[in-house]
Amino acid sequence: MKIPVPIVQNPGRSFGKVNEIYSCYRPIYPQQLFDTILMSVKGPYLDAVDLGAGTGISTRWLSTVFQRVTAIEPDKNMTKAGEFPQNVEILNSSGETAKLKANTYQLVTSGNAFYWMDAKSVLNNISEWLEPDGTLAVFRYDFPKIHNREIDDLINEHLYRYWDMYRHERLKDTDFSFREISGCSLFKNVAIERIPYFMKWDAEKLVGFLRSTSYVSKYESTLDNKKEYIEDLYKKIKFAAMDNCFIADMSLELILAENVKN
Repeated sequence: MKIPVPIVQNPGRSFGKVNEIYSCYRPIYPQQLFDTILMSVKGPYLDAVDLGAGTGISTRWLSTVFQRVTAIEPDKNMTKAGEFPQNVEILNSSGETAKLKANTYQLVTSGNAFYWMDAKSVLNNISEWLEPDGTLAVFRYDFPKIHNREIDDLINEHLYRYWDMYRHERLKDTDFSFREISGCSLFKNVAIERIPYFMKWDAEKLVGFLRSTSYVSKYESTLDNKKEYIEDLYKKIKFAAMDNCFIADMSLELILAENVKN
């Protein structure tokens, strides 16, 4: 297993400090997610925003559908680690401070990012950017559920024993996004649904994903024996899998809402 050099990371908006790991091991989103989002968007598909774009996982899909896409990401290291098509404009800014043209966009997406933001401020901005009845799509996956009891028990033991103290409260408050959006008068027809997503992973992919999270990378930064710890975790997972792949449940929560402004 190739182990990138671990670097200290703070929760929230410093994922760029582990951009190599993030870029390599964060999974793409399922096509069903994007198909479901598009069903809520009124065409023509001209302009979209990807808020908290990171390395461009959602942005690249948006660029295949919309003529123009704005990727908003506060961390330059993240956008540098990604690949962005020519019809994407990168704006290294936060959702709270970004300045975009009002009444312009048909869709704003935010994948695994909205919960880091000041919801009221960002929702106000999104409402300004969206056209009347434009669509907001916020989605996230939670801690992976592994369809191998021994591996699932192992990573949950590490979660509660070592990593949980570094896990931001927003990551534990899984109702945060829906609560804020449904409670905001700027949006209507707020709906939430589950998008099933099951991936075939091996030990390296699981450990890589875990290391891309804010809390595991923060825990790593406290260790003097970082490499030994990761190698041991990897070997235990590989042994439990008997060198085979296993199924990881990375199903997503999708929140869709329409802009009230008209």
